[in-house]
Amino acid sequence: MTTERGERRLTGESALRWGLIWLGIVLAVLLAWQLRQVLVLAFLAVLVAAGLYRLISPLERRGVPGIVAVLVVYLALLAVVALLIWIVVPPLVEQLVELVENLPTFISGAEAWLRQQMDALPGDIGEEGFGQLQEQMGGVIPDLSALAAVPIVVVSLLVNLVLVVFLSAMLLLERDRLWNGMLAYLRPKRRDRATEVAQSAADKLGAFVRGQLLMMTIIGIGTALGMFVLGVPFVLPLSFLAFLTEAIPIVGPFISGIPIILIAFTQDLWTGIFMTAWVVGLQQLEGLVLAPIIQNKALKLSPVVILLGVVAGGTLAGVIGALIAIPLVAVAQVILSEVVLPLRRESWSEAAD
Repeated sequence: MTTERGERRLTGESALRWGLIWLGIVLAVLLAWQLRQVLVLAFLAVLVAAGLYRLISPLERRGVPGIVAVLVVYLALLAVVALLIWIVVPPLVEQLVELVENLPTFISGAEAWLRQQMDALPGDIGEEGFGQLQEQMGGVIPDLSALAAVPIVVVSLLVNLVLVVFLSAMLLLERDRLWNGMLAYLRPKRRDRATEVAQSAADKLGAFVRGQLLMMTIIGIGTALGMFVLGVPFVLPLSFLAFLTEAIPIVGPFISGIPIILIAFTQDLWTGIFMTAWVVGLQQLEGLVLAPIIQNKALKLSPVVILLGVVAGGTLAGVIGALIAIPLVAVAQVILSEVVLPLRRESWSEAAD
């Protein structure tokens, strides 16, 4: 009788404990969702820190103090960015303003060209198709009023960028103290293993950042080269758009490629055809050559896993979710392969014994 009561008490305590654990998990998820913007900025700061650590660690190994090494790297990057701004931004802004002013003209030219092509179709097919297309394009010009909100968006992005840079610098400066503080919550025998896992995850994040920047640069320069050779206007703003959108998995090349192709077709038919072939060729280069060599080799992730992660991230958090999906999946893969699976194997071997 006493044994049965003890078993019931243990069962009740176990159920209560697991119930509290699951309640804590649910509350943690809800809190994380409410703080998702802060967490995204923090994760972006971790990405930047991981990407720059490869530049800082050689200085530290040569005896340079950590704070000096961080300052040297950040000041050097600031000098490079300032030089690029001084060289690129004035003509970029000039061409961007000209592009916005001429956008209605380009849209009208595209409509006229499409009307010409559809008029060649038999019967009422061309007329009906053009009518439907005109309805879709009719909302484009009125939406240009949304450009009034661009300064607010730019200021917000700049503030977030400064926050990310500052946080990444603090993470690099305080990394040892922060990590030792987290290790204090682990058993001493697990601390070395935790450090190895964290280093593996940091290496993958750093490889992702450096690989992504390399691919963005290649696509941006390749786009500018093609537009310049073919005589397509607004090389700087549109190639800069291609550079930025390359960071968005899967859909990024389409976001930049469509306006480039449309503007190319407003020049003449053959310019549009050659520009289309060039854009498609760059996308194939990125998907079949650059990504497998630069990213997949460093991250060791299946393309299927990457695709599912990007779709899930985009569904949950839009463009930002798609941007950070791949590095998050890479970290999750490290945790699963180097933490979860070994622990499961230990429990299976203990159960077998």
